Amino acid sequence: MTGKFFLLFLGSVVSGLIFALSFPPFNLYYIGWFGLLPGILISYKFKKLSFLIGFLSGFSFYVFLLSWLFTVSSFFYLLLCLYLSIYWGIFFYLVSKFDYNPFVAASIWFFIEILIENLLTGFPWLTFSLSQATNHYIWKLPQFIGSKGISFFLVFFNFFLLSIFLKRFKVFTLSLFFLIISFLFFHFYNPELKKNGSIKILLVQPDVKTSEIRKAETPLKILTDITIKNVKKFTPDIVIWPEGSFPDNILCERKILKKIKFICQKYRFSLILGTFRKEKNKFYNTALFLNRGQIEFYDKTHLVPYGEFIPGGRVKFIKEIFIRYAGYLPEIERGKEIKTFNYKGIGISPLICYENIFPYITNKMVKKGGEIFVVITNDSWFGGSAGPCQHFYHNVLRCMETGRYFIQCALSGVSGIVSEKGEIVDKINLNEKGVLFVDVPLFSTKTFYVKHGDFSLFIFSLFITGVYLCRKLRK
Repeated sequence: MTGKFFLLFLGSVVSGLIFALSFPPFNLYYIGWFGLLPGILISYKFKKLSFLIGFLSGFSFYVFLLSWLFTVSSFFYLLLCLYLSIYWGIFFYLVSKFDYNPFVAASIWFFIEILIENLLTGFPWLTFSLSQATNHYIWKLPQFIGSKGISFFLVFFNFFLLSIFLKRFKVFTLSLFFLIISFLFFHFYNPELKKNGSIKILLVQPDVKTSEIRKAETPLKILTDITIKNVKKFTPDIVIWPEGSFPDNILCERKILKKIKFICQKYRFSLILGTFRKEKNKFYNTALFLNRGQIEFYDKTHLVPYGEFIPGGRVKFIKEIFIRYAGYLPEIERGKEIKTFNYKGIGISPLICYENIFPYITNKMVKKGGEIFVVITNDSWFGGSAGPCQHFYHNVLRCMETGRYFIQCALSGVSGIVSEKGEIVDKINLNEKGVLFVDVPLFSTKTFYVKHGDFSLFIFSLFITGVYLCRKLRK
């Protein structure tokens, strides 16, 4: 008996690790289409232990891919892994009750990803769709049903393979028919994105590590020197500096602001940079837009748990434990509104750090007139880990959903430019200093997904689950 449970434990853990290989930084996207199958087969053989098998698979998956969080939250990241693994356990348990039907399994996971994105501030960092960020054959699908649609088909295909193993002819035939119809639809579905001019962008990655900053002016000096050397050659409309360009309240530094404004006016460009601002004794993580001598700002609306605030941090006991093990207390205030900067009639949507992992934010920004997205970030906290790479590839999913270019600029991390079809135009790798210049095409068309979000797939999944549940209850 002990040997059986050891093999079950080992198989569940290995299953999670195999599936993890389809995600950044490994990017073996094809593994995603069968990577869940080992865990599913183990669950099918030991149905009464389905929750445990799913939980163990999920835990090994998250511990492996989220190990970079240890640098900012110490062992607290294991609590996040435990929490997220519960969703895997619930998923495996529910599909065992629905006889491992591909349609129901895909629908259940769709609902679970909605919960992951919204409960307890949400942390959709490793949605199944991220495994397909380098799969350029699927770019049409997210424009119609979003990145959760990719996850839906990924889960569906894994359970479709299960029906082959189990020789379920009826389920196999119906599933194959659905896959063929879906393939034909997306093959002939040709979304038209109307171009609306272009804008010249220069992004600067200074490769400055937060741990090495002794004075708040240090990143600014490096960024200024690099920018002045390159603006003469490229003549950009807008220059992008990263999150943490000035890691203090820049609005109180009149001399520094005056100097930056002078450079912008002299070389005739507008500037977006990441800084902090203080209002009524509250600090905000802010994107500042210097445009023709005027200042606009956007305060980050979706904060990073443990990095910028502590879930349950108002409880003294939780606060004291976090300070003891992490060595600091994050106290950033949440921004009040999502907004878009206006540059000569062009809508520029700013995102700070991991806000680019939330489709609801990018959809709202497009509806507010956003024609291009600028992601400013500081991923130096995570060193040479997989974190910066995983973060960057979320831009690919958001590009395909919104039909917009994304420009990511990091203090240190991965900076790059991604096209409206999710193709990486150019990038600066981790631990590299450099600039990227591109004449970015602008698109004004709103995709089906921007207009309707997850509603269509929600209705479909609800219908499928409801029909199957009714049939099961009748029996």
